[in-house]
Amino acid sequence: MSTTIIIDNIDYDIYPQENCELLLRLKMIQINNLYKLAQYDFCNSNIIICKINNDILNKNKYKPILNDIYKIINSGTKIIKNTTLNIKTIEYNHRGFYYLEELGISERIYHR
Repeated sequence: MSTTIIIDNIDYDIYPQENCELLLRLKMIQINNLYKLAQYDFCNSNIIICKINNDILNKNKYKPILNDIYKIINSGTKIIKNTTLNIKTIEYNHRGFYYLEELGISERIYHR
């Protein structure tokens, strides 16, 4: 009796192994448009490269990249109006929040 297994190779790269097993790896996603961000869940993802305004950031962690984005925006008001993150308009350094003095906002890094 044989079994047929269907593998979605749209999302995965398939690597045959010597022992007749298959190694599946999620394909890397390149996002060039901010509107595409909402289509993906990036929990437990790795940032391989980050390029903003044609400048490559030598950072691969969420918080330092977000801080650089905030510096580019350079307006606490714009950030608050356009974010879904938990941000306060006062200096608040409790329960995971940290204060960004130059922008006048306190932000909380959210972890699932």
